Amino acid sequence: MRSFFFLCCWQFAVSIFAQNVNVTFLSKTTYTGQTLSNIWGYAAGGREYALVGAKNGMIVMDVTNPAAPVQIVQISGASSQWREIKTYQHYAYVATEGGGGLQIVDLSPLPGASLPVYTYTGGGTTPATLNTIHALQVDEAKGFLYLYGSNLVGGRACVFDLNQNPTAPVYKGYYNPVGYAHDGYVNNDTMYAGHIYAGLVSVVDMTVKTGANDQIGVTLATPISTPLAFSHNTWRYGNTLFTTDERPNSTLAAYDISDLSNITLLDQIQSNPGSNSYVHNTYIRNGYAITSWYVDGFTIVDVSRPANLVQVGNYDTYSNTGTGFNGAWGVYPFLPSGNILVSNISGTSTTDGEMWVLAPNIQRGCYIEGLITDAVTGNPVAGATVQLLGTATSNNSNAFGNYKMGQLQSGAYTFQVTKSGYNPYTQTISISNGVLTTVNAALTPTSACSYVQHNSENFENAWGIWTDGGADCARINNATYANSVPYSIQLRDNTSTSVMTTTSQNCASYSEMKVSFSYIALSFDNSNEDFWLQISTNGGSSYSTVADFNYSIEFTNGVRKNTTVTIPGPFTSNTRFRFRADASADDDVVYIDDVVISGCQNSFTGGGGENVISDESNKLKESASDIVEIKTGPNPVSDFYMVQFQAKADAAQLDYLIMDMTGRVVLQNVYTCNEGYNLLNIDVHDLEKGTYILSLRTDKSRFAQKLILEK
Repeated sequence: MRSFFFLCCWQFAVSIFAQNVNVTFLSKTTYTGQTLSNIWGYAAGGREYALVGAKNGMIVMDVTNPAAPVQIVQISGASSQWREIKTYQHYAYVATEGGGGLQIVDLSPLPGASLPVYTYTGGGTTPATLNTIHALQVDEAKGFLYLYGSNLVGGRACVFDLNQNPTAPVYKGYYNPVGYAHDGYVNNDTMYAGHIYAGLVSVVDMTVKTGANDQIGVTLATPISTPLAFSHNTWRYGNTLFTTDERPNSTLAAYDISDLSNITLLDQIQSNPGSNSYVHNTYIRNGYAITSWYVDGFTIVDVSRPANLVQVGNYDTYSNTGTGFNGAWGVYPFLPSGNILVSNISGTSTTDGEMWVLAPNIQRGCYIEGLITDAVTGNPVAGATVQLLGTATSNNSNAFGNYKMGQLQSGAYTFQVTKSGYNPYTQTISISNGVLTTVNAALTPTSACSYVQHNSENFENAWGIWTDGGADCARINNATYANSVPYSIQLRDNTSTSVMTTTSQNCASYSEMKVSFSYIALSFDNSNEDFWLQISTNGGSSYSTVADFNYSIEFTNGVRKNTTVTIPGPFTSNTRFRFRADASADDDVVYIDDVVISGCQNSFTGGGGENVISDESNKLKESASDIVEIKTGPNPVSDFYMVQFQAKADAAQLDYLIMDMTGRVVLQNVYTCNEGYNLLNIDVHDLEKGTYILSLRTDKSRFAQKLILEK
């Protein structure tokens, strides 16, 4: 839908440039002095044709040679910026808001240019003279024409019989309950009408074409409220209905309609998130949604998994960006060749309409789906951020802990899950086109955190675990710049020696770490001068910056600062910390002192750290628990870890598992409980040295404990 107010709309340009993907340009035809609206296609006799909705009438183009389209004829019609075309048998039905009723063009003489034209303005029981029409659709399976947004009955969906004579439609009635219908999809007597101003889509059985006062149709479901409540067009594919909302930042949405009493939104996808672009028309072919998206051109979305929509192609036919009704109005994907026709309202820098012919490289997406749970309780975790690092592919887990996402590019990626209150989870995964990769993640909580001091150094006697980086790093005896007098570490300039670095530290048991220190800077004189705290988890092969201290933002020259940096895990047994100066000369210096490194060790309820069997446990003595008096040990352990407990009569099965600090399950088994005393010996000698989580679960009880394995 486009309204006259679009002439007053301004465009908001954003710095987003579309990259054409999986689509090859074949040709572009410019129509001088005419804008374009929608486009359709037709094929007969081994030839392919474009039916182009132009301002002064439908243009018929031979596109059999897609690199050199040939205009056959323009069928003149009322001048209008709106022209919609659909076909039935060898007829083209042309609707416009310019007036004059419905044009019916006989295409059978093609490739000849003399095409018979019929005009239909109603008759018989038609409630008024048919004049203007916004959109139309043909139920080809049943031979009925549907007109939307016409001057009849307030723009409601009207039905016409084409079976007796396709050039002389017979009015049958209209669907009344929801009101004005802007566009719709109909197949085999079921209509999915987009009521744009109501923001609804109605699902209607149109089998019976007679009714009181010409009102026909049986509503099959509660009307669907679309995401932005401006439902423009619809298209069905299998048990999925696709809708478009013609609004800024709009989406292509997919609904499960297999159960009309419980229609659910499965997924929605944007062409260019954040650009404010408007979606327009979508059509589905072979499990791909081909969608015109105004200033973004058109997109190809893999909809074979409708709950996980993946964009696998696009082509920008209009180089400007932002909001507004410019660029690609229509797209037609159903030619036998597979070529795609696109109608641009006008060119990027002209007022002349354009028809583009393009060839798609159809390719399935890579699908990544799974479940995010709490490693201790086993409960689903909602609102976790799941992403492939280095890409724009991300999703959030839903209320049931499930996530679904995908992308076009296959390969190996770092899969990461983050959630406040949990340690980050990372895993390397390999994904392939057309293949579902299932990745489940169990997140370890950080909320129950006990910090211990890993190292403290004031540099009064020596460097401690820190090392001298070289010429631009020094241990200085000057009480003016030390916090603990008289020694501190001086970093200056910006060279490979402007660093102080720890030796490799075993930090694998920490889920989070903090670095606290005191510093004072001198002679930093511009915003580009700063110093960094960095970390390496591979023994210094590479570093990442965890804190950046900028002149005039984080500090002022000559003013002492005391700060603490919190660093999320996971860490390794080969972790290093590094301070590095980023200044411009030797007289730009920072003095660092009293560096304290602390680590967070998760103290889950029920944790025991003793070397004998302990009862530092959940002590699950509540009446609802089916196991009580849990005692565990030894901890640390090297071979067998013992769990003793009392089981009530209703305790049947105990599931136990051991996870590493990333949440990966490394050992899992089942133990059948005996009423009364139980002793479970868990063999852990095959596990690698490190910190783990032991989780015990029954129908009524949960128990978790940190476990340290030493060799």
